[in-house]
Amino acid sequence: MTKVFILLFSISLTSCALFSKDPTEQRKADIYFSQGTQNLINENYTEALNSLLKADELKKNDSDILNNLAMAYYFKKRPNIALKTLARSLKLNPKNSDARNNLATILMQNGKTEKAKEQYKKVLNDLVYKKTFRVYYNLGLISLREKNRTQAKEYFVKSVGHRDDYCAAHFQLALIHEEETSYANALKHYEKSARNNCKEYSLPYIHMARINLKLGQEYRAKDHLLKIINEYPNHKKNYETAKSLLGKIDKKNELQSRINKSSTNFKSENF
Repeated sequence: MTKVFILLFSISLTSCALFSKDPTEQRKADIYFSQGTQNLINENYTEALNSLLKADELKKNDSDILNNLAMAYYFKKRPNIALKTLARSLKLNPKNSDARNNLATILMQNGKTEKAKEQYKKVLNDLVYKKTFRVYYNLGLISLREKNRTQAKEYFVKSVGHRDDYCAAHFQLALIHEEETSYANALKHYEKSARNNCKEYSLPYIHMARINLKLGQEYRAKDHLLKIINEYPNHKKNYETAKSLLGKIDKKNELQSRINKSSTNFKSENF
């Protein structure tokens, strides 16, 4: 639903470990760290790697810099170097929950789910960690892979319980409720999944339109489909789907109108 690392990974936004003896180098390191972090957020991974390597050179043994540097390596398709860098980060600061969350996520994506769950559960022991909602979300994804939908739902509920505006977890909950034909709950979570940071995504509106069609609420379905056509013309797949569904609705209504008209004429002729 959103950028991969925002959904699954955790970047450090500040660096507060060892200070350089040279205040000038300290300032330079902080600048490079900030630039590298912003480039990570903007998905400029080459520039991110370049800046974070300079930060690491100027400010050695900083767990937060190493965490973000690991993410730059990961998105440059160097997962093994990323894992080694995260190991360095955690050796320096075992309480760096961002780094542990990232380690767990890479393990998860490599199919090592048991090791991933072990690391995620260690993160959950950090009672002051502000990104617990992401940990529960990632555990929910693992449960889905393991085809344990009941447990997945519990984790996603915990995720939105910690942060109600976390649209990715709302989307997963909506999918589960839709599969269970619990349409009222599905619609509720799809609506929440289309808010805040996820306003750029059109897929929830396709799902809401289809559910409303199943419920016989065509006017609501049309509202969702028109929203996609008017506001997301560059989302080719969903845009074409919306046009197709609207065409079917209009065709059905036109046919029904003809049937009604024919029925009225027939009654008039036989009056």
